[in-house]
Amino acid sequence: MSGVDIVDENIAEMFFVSMCDPFDIRLLMNTRKIANGRPIVMGGFESYFATPLMAWADFAVIGEGFDFFNAIKSGQDWRTLPCILTREGTARASYNINWNEWPLIKTGPKKMYYLAGRGCHNKCRFCAVSWAQPYTQQSITNLKMAMRQAQKAKCGLTFISNSSRGIPRFKGINSASVTIRDYLNNPKEYKSLMLRFGIEGWTELERRAYGKPISDDDIAHLFSVTAENKQRCELFTIVGRTGWGLDNVRDFAARIPQDTNLFPPVFLKATYFEPYPHTPLARECPATEYADTDKMFRILNARNKRIRVLRTRSLARSNWRTVLHRCTPDQAMRLGGEPSDINNPQSRIEFLKKLFKIKLELAEKIDFDPCKNIKVNTGIKIEDIK
Repeated sequence: MSGVDIVDENIAEMFFVSMCDPFDIRLLMNTRKIANGRPIVMGGFESYFATPLMAWADFAVIGEGFDFFNAIKSGQDWRTLPCILTREGTARASYNINWNEWPLIKTGPKKMYYLAGRGCHNKCRFCAVSWAQPYTQQSITNLKMAMRQAQKAKCGLTFISNSSRGIPRFKGINSASVTIRDYLNNPKEYKSLMLRFGIEGWTELERRAYGKPISDDDIAHLFSVTAENKQRCELFTIVGRTGWGLDNVRDFAARIPQDTNLFPPVFLKATYFEPYPHTPLARECPATEYADTDKMFRILNARNKRIRVLRTRSLARSNWRTVLHRCTPDQAMRLGGEPSDINNPQSRIEFLKKLFKIKLELAEKIDFDPCKNIKVNTGIKIEDIK
């Protein structure tokens, strides 16, 4: 179907590496060793930030891969495509998707996944998913077909999408990402084993600065309505920006309802701030302040027993992701792979010491646009977002 035969690595003419996250860099590094001079083509979501990864890849397919594979099938020289990045070149992301060719993926006896959309109708200032990709969705016909096949196979189905607006709701959907506003407008419409909400900021002012104008009253209402509807949910929050501290958590706790019930659970996932290329916050300083998730749990759970706080990666591991995205290929080679420490108060300090030794001080605010040799188009210019 793709025009490519998958063969043993010993006789392969080239290697394909899909990177969905910076964590996958080890896969790319290991492939470089195995390839032994044969070309490596990388793709996946990390392709939008592939500038440093050209230290290990020969080519990167920026954006969707349909144009790339169509060129292979037709015998066209795919190296000349605008979406192909080389170490010294520039590239423009491809957004061509043939939705009818997208497969329904079964990952276990009872689990299926189906791509339901790309991008997001919101333009949160920190979110690379939205700023690197236009907002597009599968057809309703294809979504219904996938649901019927999942039901026939007696599997739960997860629609992969960053926004569930416009996606029909079916019984058996495992999880969904939805805005608080959409959910509160019609809670019965959004029934799922897990609903995911991006709150991000700990105060109304911080949320507005991120492009998420969610009021404290909306969040309090969300807790009440999800309790009434027995709806499990996960809340995403950003932590660690300069000035952030546990007082922010205490103030937030004071604004949510008191509840002694343990269920339905509310899982809070805290992520250290990571400024991504192509977003309005790309040049900002990454997280600097340690977030103690155990203390966060005690503060929040003392107010509302439904809340559980998930553990997060360390500041060093988080800052490394930002620094990697800001590197040239040569700098990426000096930086190396992801740190291995767990979340602790000294993590960033130790990481900054390493960066100083290798003369790579990119974990502060910068004055250039990272990955500027990769062009993306979402229909909105960053300078138009105030």
